[in-house]
Amino acid sequence: MSAPPPSSKTGISPGIVVDRYEVLAPLGRGGFGQVYRARHVHTQAVVALKVLRSGAASAPRALERLFREARIMASVDHPNIVKVFDCGAVEGRAFVAMELVEGRTLEDMIVERGRLPSETVIGLGAQLFAGLEAAHERGVIHRDIKPANVLVDKHGILKILDFGISRAELDDPTLGATQGGVVVGTPGFMAPEQYTLGPIDARADLYAASATLFSAVAGHPPFSLDARVAEIAAKVLHERAPPLASVVPGVVPSLAAAVDRGLARDPDARFATASAFRSALTGSVDRSIGTAATRAAPTSDPPKASTGPRMPHGSTAPLAFTPAAVSPSSAPMTPSSSSMSAPSSPMSDPQGQTLSPTTGSQLPQRGTSPGWVLAGVAVGALVLVCGAVIGAIVSNARAKKELAQPSPAPGPGPGGSTGRGGVLGELDKEGVIINPPVIEKKGHFTTTQVCDGPNDMRFVEASFDVKEGPALVVRSGCEVTLVSPTIKAPVGIRVQGAGEVTVRGGRIMADSVGIDFDGNALELNETHVEGDIAVRQTGAGKVMIRKAKLVGRTTGYILGSGLDSTLDDTTLEAPSALLAEGGHLIFHRGSITGTPKAFDIGGLSEVEYFGTQVKGATVKRGALAKLVDGNVTPTPTVEPKTLKAGDALVKLPGIVVNVPLVSPEGIDMGSFVQTIERAAPSFRACKGSKGSSVRLLVSISGPEMPGKDHRIGSVLGNPLGPVSKCVADAFRVAVPDPYVQAGATRTLIFDVVFD
Repeated sequence: MSAPPPSSKTGISPGIVVDRYEVLAPLGRGGFGQVYRARHVHTQAVVALKVLRSGAASAPRALERLFREARIMASVDHPNIVKVFDCGAVEGRAFVAMELVEGRTLEDMIVERGRLPSETVIGLGAQLFAGLEAAHERGVIHRDIKPANVLVDKHGILKILDFGISRAELDDPTLGATQGGVVVGTPGFMAPEQYTLGPIDARADLYAASATLFSAVAGHPPFSLDARVAEIAAKVLHERAPPLASVVPGVVPSLAAAVDRGLARDPDARFATASAFRSALTGSVDRSIGTAATRAAPTSDPPKASTGPRMPHGSTAPLAFTPAAVSPSSAPMTPSSSSMSAPSSPMSDPQGQTLSPTTGSQLPQRGTSPGWVLAGVAVGALVLVCGAVIGAIVSNARAKKELAQPSPAPGPGPGGSTGRGGVLGELDKEGVIINPPVIEKKGHFTTTQVCDGPNDMRFVEASFDVKEGPALVVRSGCEVTLVSPTIKAPVGIRVQGAGEVTVRGGRIMADSVGIDFDGNALELNETHVEGDIAVRQTGAGKVMIRKAKLVGRTTGYILGSGLDSTLDDTTLEAPSALLAEGGHLIFHRGSITGTPKAFDIGGLSEVEYFGTQVKGATVKRGALAKLVDGNVTPTPTVEPKTLKAGDALVKLPGIVVNVPLVSPEGIDMGSFVQTIERAAPSFRACKGSKGSSVRLLVSISGPEMPGKDHRIGSVLGNPLGPVSKCVADAFRVAVPDPYVQAGATRTLIFDVVFD
């Protein structure tokens, strides 16, 4: 009997020896070549041999991709990941030798049975996340987890296929084919951040794994794949996947809860690690159940899904090289003598032409896969250069530009685009606008939340209790809205670059700066902000503050730079209420209370106020500083009085506190005065005789006193006695929140005189 004709893609037929491997039979083909059952000529070990077609093998980038895939897969040794044994190039043919696995893909199992029992899916899921955990620990991100890339062998062992489009952080990033501007993955299973070219990390795999488990339980993916790529992208970006329990009543609660959390659009709302996902998934179910995943289903199996979207190959295929179509992830060969071979792909016509996903046929009611299910066939087809990816999407965009949700017209820019990159940018050029979704967050946060694009954020009645760093950082053009937040942190909100923040209501309590603004826009409405500095503006962005209360323990508002800053009907309170070093600010109505200074204006700055109640002195430094008083009764401008040690600093009914006799460098007098005023009622309660005085010696460490970072070593009265001890205790109580900090100990000495 004559040998079968050679493959049109690689020129290889059974009996040919490639390096040390004798080709036995074809198994399937992918975008870059063919996969064969092969045997090592010396050891007789049977392997899956992936061979690039001759044209691709001559391209350095194609060889680079193939060998990179081999290095990545060989670096991860785990029973739930297909092993790579060897790779090389000979006579113009590049190859990779991999573990040959007899089994079926999860996609085949879903097509055959419609739905899988919860217990079976939990067992398979536990193995899937065990494999992903091993890969993630090595810095490898798969990027295309889906039912077609999950294989279950005859013993029920799950194997993850196709790490060829992953990104290994330990590898040289300049060699990868998945760098910036490149989209890889399969529509419907890709995480939202993959569509928008946002930062990709291991949590993208957890989203795809959740979509895979959802498909196994429900018999169909979370979102219908019988749609154009642009429509799938719009749904994934804008819509929350339906709760699994609403699709499959009676599903095991731990499975439903884990899958629902894994499908969160916001990566921060998903599980942080594959290990955490696996623990939540298994719950009280036996973890070993996955070893019997292919056993016969119990009589209580749920029936096949009779409704809901099917899983055509074209739907589960990655975005392909063919500019006008989406090609299948794997196209099996025609049946051979093997008892486990599969029918030809429903996505190919008799002439081998790839069909569009909108016209591709459905999977057969019963499906089997080749003797081994391709451990890397689709790798090349899944590695996408951005232009080729966009061709597939744009062809669909031309056919239908209307999306389910109305979108604004394109903004200015080349081609009428909004200047966005990746898939969304190219869709913009075609007149199809998919706005990245606004991610809504609720709950309690103990770590810094960062908005770094492309998605905007909305926090509703969220609470923040952050011990280190800002509670919220907004940058890179992100727009964040906070509704009735409660924030406690060293820095409340930091806005950078083109970031924009709107706060409606709520309370911000900061150790140092309430709002640190160097962004594009800031809007506060009826918000209480308190800190050593309530608001610090160092950028020229637009600021609008209405009906807010800004309380500074040292300074209320610092204007370092600003062209359009307005405070309307706002209360501003601080020892130094408004410090301006540059820019322009207008204050309408409201009140400004500074003890001792309401205004401290210097540099090239201009401050205007109209209808505003002002309490406190005004200091103007330099001829270029300008203060425009629009009130009927102008506030006199006075130069601050020079005080010396022992002078009266704080005069209150019943007591006088003098300027410290000993005042180490770094002591903030505004904070000191505020502390004394807070402690005054207790001082008076000590009932010292008129004219008598108590000298306090305070031993402190830290940069200033009072303030966040300090510790009171001792507070002593002189002479010692009940009144002195009473005053010392009152001062100790008045100093907020002492902290231990390394550094030299300093001494502060001052007198409290009973008047």
